[in-house]
Amino acid sequence: MTDNHSYKIFIKYLLSYIILLLLPITLIAMLVYSFFVSQLEEEVIAGNLNTLDNMRESMDEQLGRIEDTTRQMLIEDNSLYPYRISDQWGYKAWGITRELKRYQRMSPFIHEIWVYFKSDPAVFTSSGVYSLPMISNQIYQFEDWPASSMITDLQESRTASLLSPGYDEKSDERYLRMIQPMFPNQAKPYGSIVYLINEKSIHQLMSTYEKAEGSMWIFDQNNQLVTSIAKEDSPSRLALSKVITEGNHAPYQEITLEGTNYYLFLMESEQSGWKYASLLPIHVVMDKVNHAQNWLTYGIIAILIVGGGIIYVSMRSNYRPIHLLRKESHRLFPKR
Repeated sequence: MTDNHSYKIFIKYLLSYIILLLLPITLIAMLVYSFFVSQLEEEVIAGNLNTLDNMRESMDEQLGRIEDTTRQMLIEDNSLYPYRISDQWGYKAWGITRELKRYQRMSPFIHEIWVYFKSDPAVFTSSGVYSLPMISNQIYQFEDWPASSMITDLQESRTASLLSPGYDEKSDERYLRMIQPMFPNQAKPYGSIVYLINEKSIHQLMSTYEKAEGSMWIFDQNNQLVTSIAKEDSPSRLALSKVITEGNHAPYQEITLEGTNYYLFLMESEQSGWKYASLLPIHVVMDKVNHAQNWLTYGIIAILIVGGGIIYVSMRSNYRPIHLLRKESHRLFPKR
């Protein structure tokens, strides 16, 4: 038997051992990869739903404070009544403004409170008293709430309404406006309460729970978009609003918006009926999976290299006595 033939046998056995090493490693790698993908998806779903639930609780708390403020002003405390019925305008303006400022301080989430009585020519706010023309033209100038609409809403609103954050040219801020008729169950409410909430306050609350890779959206009970924190490459408000309006409102689903695949997480508040949604691009999760897959592949290659090296050295060591014996036999009994 020639040395070349012996070397071929050695390589043959070496490869067979490496294949035997590769089979369990590959099986284990496939199981680990499948388990990792499943666990990652479960963690993404649970993490986002938990985030939305925390966001819902925080917003419910703030909206609950506003409801409590309305109830205290009109029913439980009714501290505005003695000033409202007063014939002394100065005392009336001072008293109502003082009470509104007190209520506003109880809920820092509220930027300003307005109270308008149909029998009065002015609007009482937690910052001062202004005539209707002044507050609608000089104090505030909303792009989406012109003076005529503002006055109409204050004078004729019979149901609670919500105006999405609109830009005010005077303060250079965006405000959410919640309009609450005084005793809306009556045939003719005798006034209106308006809560101005700075959009920055909502965003500050949302940023506590926002995922860096995704976006967060809030819709009211009528599926009207309240506000959102979204990146430039996020889908348009109209596209997502259509999904929220027409969708099945499952807590978790995969959707396609404007050519991009997303995980959509949705949660509705039983207290307010508001809906909280977050969008996470699927490729963000898959990038993590691919990254883990690459490291798993590198690990397998490293194990094969190290394992192959160990097998090679051990084979050389184990077969060396046989190889030496063979050489010695050939020396003692040379072929004729």
